[in-house]
Amino acid sequence: MSILRSRTSGGGVVAPDLTADPTQAFAFTSVTAHYSADLYNGEINLRHPLFSRLNMLAGFRYLELRDTLSLDGNAGQDNATTSVTNHLYGFQLGADMVIEPFSIPIQFKPFMKAGVYGNNVSRLATTTGADVGNTSIAQSVGQFAFVGEAGLTTNYEFTKHISAFGGYQVMWIQGVAQAMDSPGAFNPLQTNQTIFVQGGEDGLLFQW
Repeated sequence: MSILRSRTSGGGVVAPDLTADPTQAFAFTSVTAHYSADLYNGEINLRHPLFSRLNMLAGFRYLELRDTLSLDGNAGQDNATTSVTNHLYGFQLGADMVIEPFSIPIQFKPFMKAGVYGNNVSRLATTTGADVGNTSIAQSVGQFAFVGEAGLTTNYEFTKHISAFGGYQVMWIQGVAQAMDSPGAFNPLQTNQTIFVQGGEDGLLFQW
């Protein structure tokens, strides 16, 4: 699964942006950047049939977005590391559809979901080294966020309650903070960023 910044060029291509000029932000003569990001998700939904193959869903969802940006400068003598965690709690509405075009137990399930969330953002920023000094700043702030998701899942039913699935999904998260936007201990924490997440999924589904 890949995570992309919502920085769009003239051709409409979404591209990640580590930082505009890290050498100016930290007075480094040279910089080596290391960036990592993880997204965790958990949700509980209730479904209600609207038509024979169309269902409405509503439920609670939790997402956690963590990322870390580490900048090593001046031949490794100085370091600025920023770790940001977004805890999103909220309710969502959505719909899914079941399409069974064959006589074998294969189902195609397009879906979409959207919801408003409360986001508890925390950041730990540290700088170490002779040129930048030793500093550590921890911050926390709360705000609202929006999450939208759409995708297509294919299910193969082994039994009425057990099936294997695989699919592809895209997710839009607005109102989060990222380490790449607030590097080091001297920059303000920005919590108005938008990211896009895309990727495949597979697994086993148990339902009653």
